[in-house]
Amino acid sequence: RDWGRLYGQPCRMKADAELEADDIQRHNLILYGRPEHNVVTARLAGRLPLTLSGNRATVGDRPFLGPHLGLKLCCPNPLNPAKYVVVFGGTTAASYHQSNNRFGNWLGWGAYDNYHWFDYAVYDDRTWGPETFLCVGVFNQAWELDPLYRWLGDDDARQARPPRVVPQFLEIPAEPP
Repeated sequence: RDWGRLYGQPCRMKADAELEADDIQRHNLILYGRPEHNVVTARLAGRLPLTLSGNRATVGDRPFLGPHLGLKLCCPNPLNPAKYVVVFGGTTAASYHQSNNRFGNWLGWGAYDNYHWFDYAVYDDRTWGPETFLCVGVFNQAWELDPLYRWLGDDDARQARPPRVVPQFLEIPAEPP
């Protein structure tokens, strides 16, 4: 519903196992799930500059460890560099909560709600905004990781924030909210 309101047409969706070669050639892809949970993300494993496995995320050669890690990445698709791939990955179900727009426009201006000012990010349940990411950055002009364009979160600011809590239903709703 949100996609249709933002872009004026419904979102094309397919299960990862249903994606065909023609889809990869014709479309940018938005993938949810780390390699263990998404067959397309698994095909890209080892070909993306960020990785996520177990309780570990890696940006280039820099590891980040901990519970509830999440990863967001946008870059040229290694299976078709003429198109982009966006990957949303998480180490737990809670790390996916609000992953589409959690770090969009922090001011809540409707037109910019899903604007992301970064190419990649690693976050956890203490990440609330720019200063509390574990790592966030943009690629250089050759789509390569460059420490000059990578920012690490402020540990004091991170510790001052309470962990995010995922809402829990007391019972399964009769209809989706």
